[in-house]
Amino acid sequence: LCVQFHIKPEMYPFGKLLFKVEYASSYPQINIVRNREDQTRKVLLTKADFWKHEKEWRILDPHNGPGIKVFPAEMLTGVIFGCGMPHESRLLIREWAKGREIPLKFYQAIKKETTFGLEQIKAIG
Repeated sequence: LCVQFHIKPEMYPFGKLLFKVEYASSYPQINIVRNREDQTRKVLLTKADFWKHEKEWRILDPHNGPGIKVFPAEMLTGVIFGCGMPHESRLLIREWAKGREIPLKFYQAIKKETTFGLEQIKAIG
């Protein structure tokens, strides 16, 4: 499952926790003498360049740590169901989303037929 957000600058403080992922062909160089927070971000926000098509952002909250994050409902715009997600789980998520004022868009990730990778199609069921 992947969730899709539309972020507007006025939607802070949640927006201040979002960081763009950097894509690279090698592991990041870390210097333990430098600022610990910067080095931690570098590790957590670097991903193999094979995934750069994702244009991913991640939530990092060093002050409150992991856990539930509250965000304005209008920020959530879509859901991408993973290739192996059971049908029952997709139905449950759609049921949860029924009461929303702003409807969500649903997509299904499918494996590409002849190359490595995934593509998204509009989910029917």
